[in-house]
Amino acid sequence: MPNALRMIKDRQKAMFSVLLAVRTIARRAMRSDGKADFPHLKSLLEYLDRFPEKLHQPNEERYLFKAILSREPSLSRVVARAQRDHAASKGYLVRLRAALQDWEDNVEGGMSQTAIVADDYVRFARRHARIEERDLLSVARKVLNEKDWQEVERVFSAAADPLAASKSRQECTMAVRQFSGLAA
Repeated sequence: MPNALRMIKDRQKAMFSVLLAVRTIARRAMRSDGKADFPHLKSLLEYLDRFPEKLHQPNEERYLFKAILSREPSLSRVVARAQRDHAASKGYLVRLRAALQDWEDNVEGGMSQTAIVADDYVRFARRHARIEERDLLSVARKVLNEKDWQEVERVFSAAADPLAASKSRQECTMAVRQFSGLAA
């Protein structure tokens, strides 16, 4: 497997982990006193905005999808769907931020809405990853040449994701707190 594909998969796992953490925190709060570490939750959302939304997905579109289309133009509809999914992902993040803000502001239903939106976002992101793997990455393995993979790897390496490289929960927590400016 090309290293660029490993990076993509690691970043998807990191994103899922963050989304699952938000969902878990909200669900646990619903079962207990409703309190949460809002700065930590906001740092998790900041991660989603900074890395998957502003680096990973644009790099996929500009480099990986472009390379795939140059070798396999018949995939234009599949690429267009992946791009629509990326746009929809931004909407999920906006909804999640709004729900979290409502929760923090003690708006009735804010806590449960945070859990619901996080759950929806997790399902959406997993479905997108499955479709991307089945319809794009599987083809990329067959049609991209060494030069294509080197370019994709170069771009993804330059946009380092601190959670994708983390090997433990503690490393993930430290990475999130570090890039968000929270005390470790």
